[in-house]
Amino acid sequence: MIYGGSGIYYDQVILNIIGNARFTPPKVIGIQIDNVAGAPLSWPDPFNGGAVSFPPPTVSIIDPELVTPWNWNSQIGYRRELASDVGLDVSFVFNRGYDHIGITNSNLAAPGTANGTGGIPAGGRPDPNFGTKNFYNNYGEIRYKGLLVDLKKRFSRGTRAALPTRSPRPRTTRSTS
Repeated sequence: MIYGGSGIYYDQVILNIIGNARFTPPKVIGIQIDNVAGAPLSWPDPFNGGAVSFPPPTVSIIDPELVTPWNWNSQIGYRRELASDVGLDVSFVFNRGYDHIGITNSNLAAPGTANGTGGIPAGGRPDPNFGTKNFYNNYGEIRYKGLLVDLKKRFSRGTRAALPTRSPRPRTTRSTS
């Protein structure tokens, strides 16, 4: 028997974009305090000298022209009974995704500007008022092709065994993180 199907799937990004912007990994709130003299909200460091300050805030910005991501999924296959209790299923799957959510940090510091503790000195970023500026946009794409082969055997009393094999060939054309 030959079988197949194809369809388009639209993601529900409009329903959960705020959740995506707030809870995208890493799901950890970290604070790093560096010795940055003259930074806002700084106070004297009685142990190491100099001044201690809170780092600038990190912000998430959602593209106002964000569109709904979508995938085109297809599968075609061949299923045959080789014996009364043995079956073979061979199928080719294809998935192509467009407009998936990508995150771009638009406030990266220049390479080599970190200090000994890994902090960025004041003025080391294009916009020193912020730390990371994550911009959520439609930059991501997905490409997936795979060959699936399943050999199944039925035994007495309703037990079965299967030997599935998969040969995926994923390709990412643009980073999604």
